[in-house]
Amino acid sequence: NDLYLPMGHSRKRVLGIGIGAPSLIDFKQSTTYSDLSQAPDLPIQRSIERNFGLPVYLDHNVNTIALALRTLVDEHQNEDFVLFSIRKGVHTSIFINGQLLRGRNNSAGEIGHIPVPGNKRQCVCGRYGCIDTLASNEGILNILREGLRGNRYQKLFNMIDRDENKLTITSFAESVLAGHKDSRLLFEEICDYLAYGLTGVVNIINPTKVILYGELMRVGDLLADSLLERLDRMAFQTNARNLQIICSEYDPEIGAVGAATLVMHNMFPYIKTIESAEFNLRRY
Repeated sequence: NDLYLPMGHSRKRVLGIGIGAPSLIDFKQSTTYSDLSQAPDLPIQRSIERNFGLPVYLDHNVNTIALALRTLVDEHQNEDFVLFSIRKGVHTSIFINGQLLRGRNNSAGEIGHIPVPGNKRQCVCGRYGCIDTLASNEGILNILREGLRGNRYQKLFNMIDRDENKLTITSFAESVLAGHKDSRLLFEEICDYLAYGLTGVVNIINPTKVILYGELMRVGDLLADSLLERLDRMAFQTNARNLQIICSEYDPEIGAVGAATLVMHNMFPYIKTIESAEFNLRRY
């Protein structure tokens, strides 16, 4: 409403509404749903269509980001790639032969729910040991908070004026880049967990490239190089050879761009690419 109503007569130019939802999607029922027992199914698509009188297109938010990258960035348009999103959860969106891999229940890519041996932490999904509990934004922050109470990460704590409320993934990344020992050790552990999940994807899918996305990308080369080094050791040699890892600088607006791209792809499926778009992507 904040965007749409002030448009006045220009509203006639709006073709549709795209939504990237941070949840699983039931395309038959046009609802979002979750494996969490306390999270109700939401008929979000029909509700918004009724309110605005416009067609609404819905997908997982990471899929919309991947769709934007594939549509708007020339070098990704004709390649198999994996978008590896490290945010509230650890999730992948996979493009093979120009098509998004969805799976039987449209839930492909849930790499964050692969269990890590020896991990006893309970995930929000209800199970124990998921990568999300160790390497997602919330998982990392939980580990840092526990460490602060145990008198660890003191240089990081000083950076944020000894105020736990100021603790963020960005401040953690800055501490890693500053060479603070505790933060660097935790970062290396996080890379182990991420590589553990990513190895399976590389072995099974054999992508040309992996695009990293999320606030943790603020460490830049350090993350890409650390994952490449681990994949060289852990992944099937043929699949790891010449694999590219591209780090996308964190841009919270790209989800909105992806949602708009979702409308375009549904209404004009014959249009495959859009020219003259620029994103902050850096090749490593």
